[in-house]
Amino acid sequence: MLSAPAPSFIGFDFDENGEVKYEFDYPETEGYEMIREIQQGIKDFVSDYTERFKDYPFMTNICGSDAYAVCRQVISCPQYFKNLFTDYPVNRAVGSASFETGTLGDLIENEFVK
Repeated sequence: MLSAPAPSFIGFDFDENGEVKYEFDYPETEGYEMIREIQQGIKDFVSDYTERFKDYPFMTNICGSDAYAVCRQVISCPQYFKNLFTDYPVNRAVGSASFETGTLGDLIENEFVK
């Protein structure tokens, strides 16, 4: 969800000619549209923010902890996080060859919301 709408890079190998080739994980295309939507929202926010504060350049000096505060707040409340991303498809066994996907809502419900 916080990455590119493309398969994850998992390593290097050699092809039949001995040339280095890149290897990628299974493409979890089910989540690509939501990833694009989240990234577009980020771009829209940055565009709006920079337009509104263009006359106040000191407002663009945002420290990492301030930028992360929104994520920290959302993650700290599993029910809120679940409401935002309940239908986001995830592979429960990240980094495995498993092709089983579920939803983030199910994962949160099973693991965090009691």
